[in-house]
Amino acid sequence: MSREDGAKVNDRIIGVIKREFPPNPNEPREWIMHEIWERMRAIDNKLAGEMEEPTFVCLRSQVEAERLQPKTLKSYFAYREMDVGSGCVQLY
Repeated sequence: MSREDGAKVNDRIIGVIKREFPPNPNEPREWIMHEIWERMRAIDNKLAGEMEEPTFVCLRSQVEAERLQPKTLKSYFAYREMDVGSGCVQLY
């Protein structure tokens, strides 16, 4: 998957999480994220809301063009702090 395609997928997932539109029935990633967030909201709506932006930061960081740039070890660790340090997990 290209970086651009990944960004489109993540933008759709973010929209599903925000309830901007329903999940596409043909996209398991969208349904899975929809179900997770609906269940989280049912348990603790406030905490689920607080987790949205860190999740969006994580999703966006996975497809940034900066990932393709060569790095020193020091700059790599600083960059990775954004997603690894926030508990980010890659979805694909």
